[in-house]
Amino acid sequence: MSGFGMRSKALRDLARVARKRCDQGMSVAEALEPGQLKRFYQSIARSEERHYELFLALAEHYLEPGMVQQRWDELLDIEADIIRTLPIRAALH
Repeated sequence: MSGFGMRSKALRDLARVARKRCDQGMSVAEALEPGQLKRFYQSIARSEERHYELFLALAEHYLEPGMVQQRWDELLDIEADIIRTLPIRAALH
């Protein structure tokens, strides 16, 4: 695979990571009382959402139609399998 192809696929995968981080930030923010910490996590979530939108738009621009959604679905399935095997505990990366 060419360097360009690898970078294009990396954009798609980075979009997934950014989306997950956005979701995590919003989940934490929703659980917090109004205040500085809540606004901090909301800000992180908005930043990750912008990263997600940018990476996804770039991936869709450079990859063949359908490839982004196909890989997105594959990553969701892989993530679901991993989550099913992990013990339940509170954690952020």
